[in-house]
Amino acid sequence: MQELIFKQATELAQIINDKQYSTVEVLEAHLAQIDKHNNDINAVVTLDIENAKIQAKAADEALSRGESWGVLHGIPVTIKDVYETQGIRSSYGIPGNSDYIPKQDATVVTKLKQAGAIIFGKTNIPTNSYDWQCEHPDFGRTNNPWNLNCTPGGSSGGAAAALAAGFTPLEVGSDVGGSIRVPAHFCGVFGIRPTEQSVSGIGHIRIENYPHSVRNLVSYGPMARSIADLKLVLPLLRGSDLQNWEVPPVPWVRENQIAELKGLKIAFTQEIGGVPVSGDTKKCLQNLASSLEAAGCHIEETTPAEFDFDEALQVWGHIQGFELSPVLPGLIKNTPLRKILPYFYWRYFFDDSPVSTSLAQGMGLSANGYFQALTKRDYLISTMEKFLTDWDLWLCPVSPTPAFSHRRRATPFEIEGKTVPYSLAIAMYNNTTTVAANPIVTLPIGKSQEGLPIGVQVHGKRWSDKRLLDISELIVQVIGGFEKPNGF
Repeated sequence: MQELIFKQATELAQIINDKQYSTVEVLEAHLAQIDKHNNDINAVVTLDIENAKIQAKAADEALSRGESWGVLHGIPVTIKDVYETQGIRSSYGIPGNSDYIPKQDATVVTKLKQAGAIIFGKTNIPTNSYDWQCEHPDFGRTNNPWNLNCTPGGSSGGAAAALAAGFTPLEVGSDVGGSIRVPAHFCGVFGIRPTEQSVSGIGHIRIENYPHSVRNLVSYGPMARSIADLKLVLPLLRGSDLQNWEVPPVPWVRENQIAELKGLKIAFTQEIGGVPVSGDTKKCLQNLASSLEAAGCHIEETTPAEFDFDEALQVWGHIQGFELSPVLPGLIKNTPLRKILPYFYWRYFFDDSPVSTSLAQGMGLSANGYFQALTKRDYLISTMEKFLTDWDLWLCPVSPTPAFSHRRRATPFEIEGKTVPYSLAIAMYNNTTTVAANPIVTLPIGKSQEGLPIGVQVHGKRWSDKRLLDISELIVQVIGGFEKPNGF
């Protein structure tokens, strides 16, 4: 049943519906792949095999009666370990929380189940789900299937590695500062950070006795090995949730699908904020631009001029720091030194950079300071929307480099002869663009000289997720899609 591994979810749905293979066989094929390779990768940290097999058998019996559970009928799916999964442990990456078994599902999990998916495992995340690498305090480190000495990225590192290794056809990630985009880029898979507030985050790192304080900047979206699968799953996850008034019931607009790239206006940027990118990254971006131009697109190298990336980075840190402060350790919150301890806390995690400084400042903000940051964000959103009104897409790097070797957190990068702080290198391309709240697709566009995947961020206007995915699918036809790593 090896032929079932690396099939797209859309293909598996058809295979199951046509009874070419049973749901049980599809599940067993993925379990066998995990059994064969997960010791090396450590992407899947929890399996619910017995219950998954019971559900798979029930799915086959339902199909034999002519019943369909939905578009994901019988498809096995793993879930990033930040989401509540009823009866399956959910650690959130919090030290000592690895025995927590929720009594309810996160909203995105409920919606997947309502569409017929079978949740059979959880994928690894870093400590507190807060790093661009993927090392869990209890479950250990996840390795990149393309090179075991490299990180798969974070925080959805286990999700991206599981997709690249053929452990699962679908995943759901979350992204506040590149946590979908960076792992997709490092592992050569696809992901979308949807328009903010289009997908409910209820059940995402829900900590008992703590308030739901993180309400901005984070977005929840699918990851897969094709754009077709993102288009299959995102409409299922979107929309209103009785537990979350902030998510509007915006319909999935099924306008006429864009048939060709010809005539589209596409802006692209090679470097942001003075943070250099590798020569291989530039080469892949330039090749993409040339391919799109040959396909009839109008291509121009430009940057959102009115969008102040340095200010966006500070605004991101102020909002995120303020909203995280209620759930951070009491050592920081409840001490006379609380005004200075956050600086040491964030510098320990990230380094001495504008990222750690702004996060620490955010933790000490007054309510007035917090609202000032939100007001600055309003302006930044409007400037990005204004820019994207003139362009169908904006392309930019995901990260200055392909996947890097495992390293101690806060170790700086050497990029094209320049030393760049650990957090600044990736945050300048991700945390800044998070602030704009627009949908962003990440897709693979080439490889480095060492054979590591390189991806690109594809930006569209807010609430244009469907159109963005349609155009992204056309781009893939020009540059090629997912490739599996050697040895898998």
